Amino acid sequence: MVVSLGKAIHNQINKVLSHIATITIDANGTELYVYKLIGKYPINGRYPVLIAGYAGKGFTEELLKDAVVALNTATNDRRVVALIKWSSNALWKPYGRLNVVHTVYKYLNDPWPDKDLYAVRCLTEIISGSELGWMDNGYTWFNDFIKSRYELNYHTNIYDLVDYDPSSMSGGSVRVTLTFPSATWSYSGNYILSIDDDSDVGVSVAGWFHDIGTWYSPGVLNTVKVAPGFAYIVSPVESGEQRWVINGGWVGIGLNPGVPLKHFTGTVVIIVRFT
Repeated sequence: MVVSLGKAIHNQINKVLSHIATITIDANGTELYVYKLIGKYPINGRYPVLIAGYAGKGFTEELLKDAVVALNTATNDRRVVALIKWSSNALWKPYGRLNVVHTVYKYLNDPWPDKDLYAVRCLTEIISGSELGWMDNGYTWFNDFIKSRYELNYHTNIYDLVDYDPSSMSGGSVRVTLTFPSATWSYSGNYILSIDDDSDVGVSVAGWFHDIGTWYSPGVLNTVKVAPGFAYIVSPVESGEQRWVINGGWVGIGLNPGVPLKHFTGTVVIIVRFT
């Protein structure tokens, strides 16, 4: 494993990687280059990984953690090519926090001879301001909703959405099933009242609205994680950008009776660049 930092290295190695599927992340205008190059064939049962990255003024521990995850999750049929992370931290205090950890998989045995197949597991975590211990003047803040929209062809017209899930929910667990590729996982349905599926294959947009609450209150204090997913294909020689928009919604409940509810929505726009 080789790790290199700095814009000079980024410019040099970008020439080498220009013909291989790589991912660059631009989150809220923060400059971050993370390249993962995984060999097509395993060496001694493992895939070699070359990483070149630049993050702020120096190396981060998170970059190494992502590299280890990518290396250890490579299998005969798929490999992790990106972990896309973002957190609001205390940006939206006292309302709550939103954490994004999306995993991008590339499938090696796809049925298309002239296309590459990718799947994305869209893990988003919402934490209420009250659970974080953030005080507000006369209000307690609860989790209200998570809205996510993945616009594959916002900047380009090269990606084809081929599958997505869930389209609905039942019971205490939400099951995600993708046909292309054959992949399944699930996440807890606790505190999720309903899921509105806003996906549209015709325009290559995947999207969901998770309504969070209980039957007796407009929101919940507890942390909630959702993990819908989608799959798409693209020609291996094509490069372009996808626009991911994720919203976290919180509701403020007054400590005194008769005080009207307050609402707050925080938004992150993530541009994922495939080159």
